[in-house]
Amino acid sequence: MTATVDLPLWNGPAFGSLKTLNLIEGEIMLTDEEAFEQYGDEPLHFSHYYNFVFIFKSKEMDNGDRIFLQMGGTMEKVSAMSVDVEEPLTLNEDADREFAYIKNAANQVIWKHGEKK
Repeated sequence: MTATVDLPLWNGPAFGSLKTLNLIEGEIMLTDEEAFEQYGDEPLHFSHYYNFVFIFKSKEMDNGDRIFLQMGGTMEKVSAMSVDVEEPLTLNEDADREFAYIKNAANQVIWKHGEKK
């Protein structure tokens, strides 16, 4: 069951306004618009490579949130990719072609985009 409601959401001193959130099976989820607006330009640094997937992560935010981006997934995709592990990526530049998600301080996924690798 999915419902959209307005709830007060505290994200620290800079954010005190009401946000529209999606409730999916009791979890609070950001909308795509909110995730890209709030986190779209946050740098994602190379973390590791495992089983044909490059994993990039953000630093932990002041509110405890962390962004993850997975690229690749198959031998064919990985062999066609050029990945610079020294150059950070962003959701705004790279999320549309890959799988990205955000976890909060309680380690709950609060946003997903794309298909998991």
